[in-house]
Amino acid sequence: MVRNFLSRVLGDATAANLMSHLRKEGDPPIRFNRAIRPTPRAPGIDTQLKRFEALNISKSGRIEADFAYVGLDSVPANLPFSELFETQFAHRLGQREDGFRRLFERLNKQPSDHPLILETGCLRLPGNWQGDGQSTFMFDAFARSTDGMCVSVDINFQSASSARRACSSYTSVVVNDSVSFINSLAHLSFAKQIDLLYLDSFDVDPVAPLPAAIHHIKELLAAWPMVGPGTIVCVDDFLVGEDGGKAGIIDDFFGNIAAEVLYSGYQKAWIVS
Repeated sequence: MVRNFLSRVLGDATAANLMSHLRKEGDPPIRFNRAIRPTPRAPGIDTQLKRFEALNISKSGRIEADFAYVGLDSVPANLPFSELFETQFAHRLGQREDGFRRLFERLNKQPSDHPLILETGCLRLPGNWQGDGQSTFMFDAFARSTDGMCVSVDINFQSASSARRACSSYTSVVVNDSVSFINSLAHLSFAKQIDLLYLDSFDVDPVAPLPAAIHHIKELLAAWPMVGPGTIVCVDDFLVGEDGGKAGIIDDFFGNIAAEVLYSGYQKAWIVS
């Protein structure tokens, strides 16, 4: 049945090539990707895949967090967030452990009844705790525990799909340019003050960090109408390369306005006064 479907969509030769890849264990993903890439003989594959995906979307219902997807197979139900962080998250975070601990300790003290977290650059690879930090999944867990909300924006569709699968209904994942999206969000009449702005959307080159630093100051400027007294702003990869990595320009700006430094390590975080 699978072979017949692939033959209709891809043509006999391409279908046979794809089936041979499927039978090989450990076949490199790039070779598999090339095997299914649309060809002039198979112009309908994009339509067929989109139709398949559309028919398999859940019609309704609450979305629950997928702990197993991020490598947490047996987590007790209804575990308080503080205990969840200490027993399940913290030891997996490597150099980000202390930074996230300070963020969540401070978030617990925020006066907001329904905290709002805005993140740029979402969870990319499930279970890659030390590499990516799995921040979206943790923010989602915090939002569930406090009846808050997390909004994460990423320009990469695959990354957004990964975050959407991992997180619950307390998180909204948007595929868009972060600066453009945040600017639009900030000018909506119902936009509220952000409790945490977490910036991590542009990979930094340790040798040439300026492009990443420029991008992240753009994000802060776009979000500024939603930043107020007590808002936490945190930028990842502060210690990558020289001059503050992704946070180089933001660090200089907050120094000029005497914002309180909440944490300085692999990440850097400030509290806006």
